[in-house]
Amino acid sequence: MNRIRRCGIEDIPALLLLEQCCFAVPWSEQALQETLRNPIALLLAEEEGNRITGYLGMYLFPDGAEIARVAVDPSSRRRGTGTRLVSAAVLAAEKNGAKSVWLEVRCSNNPAQILYEKCGFREDGRRKNYYSHPKEDAILMTRVLQ
Repeated sequence: MNRIRRCGIEDIPALLLLEQCCFAVPWSEQALQETLRNPIALLLAEEEGNRITGYLGMYLFPDGAEIARVAVDPSSRRRGTGTRLVSAAVLAAEKNGAKSVWLEVRCSNNPAQILYEKCGFREDGRRKNYYSHPKEDAILMTRVLQ
């Protein structure tokens, strides 16, 4: 059975593995430690048994939230992990009083764009050359909450 829970320091090794297999510029162990200590940050993991299959990192502000990371193990993709993580993040943002949730996604990352659209996000603009390795524009996406 899969469950979503808040990440702790003990999850850093598994999160580092996800970072390395999912991102061209992965977060370091130090970056993950700092994020876990940040009072406005929330890291959520989906577990299947005792294995983390995906995680999401977000920042909760007084009236909004930003999803900064969504990583799903390649062997667990297309099984709903990303959808469950994004849905849990949106719910956490709503409970925190957010009026909207936003994120950036690579222009070339069609699977992620489809996931975010399925979760109610809409394109809201672009950021030229936002990403490096390779250099690429970002699509800004926002979901307005009730």
